Amino acid sequence: MSVFALCGYGVAIGGRRLVGPIDLDIAAGQCVALVGESGSGKSLTAMTPFGLSAGTGSGGAMLCDERLDPGDLAGLRRARARHCGFIFQQPLAAMTPHQRVGALLTEAAMQAGGTRPGPAALAAMLTEVGLGEVGLTSGADWLGRYPHQLSGGERQRVCIAAALAHNPALLIADEPTTALDAVLRREIMALLDELRARRGLAMLLVSHDLASVAAHADVVVVMQAGAVVESGPAAALIDAPTTPYGRAL
Repeated sequence: MSVFALCGYGVAIGGRRLVGPIDLDIAAGQCVALVGESGSGKSLTAMTPFGLSAGTGSGGAMLCDERLDPGDLAGLRRARARHCGFIFQQPLAAMTPHQRVGALLTEAAMQAGGTRPGPAALAAMLTEVGLGEVGLTSGADWLGRYPHQLSGGERQRVCIAAALAHNPALLIADEPTTALDAVLRREIMALLDELRARRGLAMLLVSHDLASVAAHADVVVVMQAGAVVESGPAAALIDAPTTPYGRAL
């Protein structure tokens, strides 16, 4: 069953169409990668349907059987809170400097509503389920730390835990390993693969590096200057890209 779909979707800024039309469909447990150089429109495509860019969307966008109306900002906020988790390329910039990890995760866990658990239950949930699931094991006071007290890899793991704290159906990962070294990039991508399989997450992965997504995506959509130039199963596209641009990437 489709979790997220775009049909003839486009993005315009200031009346000028910059992206589209684009079609894609992501099922539970599936990863679709948007790949292209900087300025190709991949981040606009990933963020605009949720009201997180300066662009205006057109065409069809569906999330968990609900239409995403670009004119309904309150509705987009509700959809994000219920169904979406976001991971960004600069984890330090995505975290509030004066907010401890525990407060960040609490805020993330409660964004979809519900009854706030007591302090002990909340601490156990955040430590064992949230942080433990992303590889930050108990024994260190993760919840009491500030962002500047974490390494780059630790910050990104906390951001992943925050993105998943409210049990979203869809994970948007926008260049999630750009700020990390080669070893940490492999670790974070392996972690995302594991979480996607365990939770049955649909994932939209944005990257400029076609080779780096080959082992992680089921489907690759290659974008150039706001348009899709080729798409298909990741293994086939990596082995035999059909366009000069795809081969260059």
